Amino acid sequence: MKGKSVRPIIIMLLGWMLSAPLFAAAFPDEAQIRQELQQAQTHKSAANQADIVESLQSALNLIAEGKASAEHARQYQTVIDDFPKLTAALRQQLAGQEDNPLRSTPNYPPVPWSSTSCKPAATCWN
Repeated sequence: MKGKSVRPIIIMLLGWMLSAPLFAAAFPDEAQIRQELQQAQTHKSAANQADIVESLQSALNLIAEGKASAEHARQYQTVIDDFPKLTAALRQQLAGQEDNPLRSTPNYPPVPWSSTSCKPAATCWN
């Protein structure tokens, strides 16, 4: 019974994977959307002109956000790829610093405990 219910799901997923590039190729690029936006802005007498312009501007914003997201993903991947090199460089720097101890901060005298300090917690809040 389980095998029969899994097969349609697998077939559907395989079909989706094979057809995904076809759907991606059908989307217009940024230049084409900009051209359509300019045409829509010039045709002020067209029905729903404001809605068309708003939709095209939204599409351009979506493309810009997608490019920014792809750039951030590329930067994150670069950081992830360079992480072993960066950690090795930091370890070398720390190893070099261990040979030269850090200068200590000025010695401040210890703060003496006053005789009025509260010993039991209950007396501190009164």
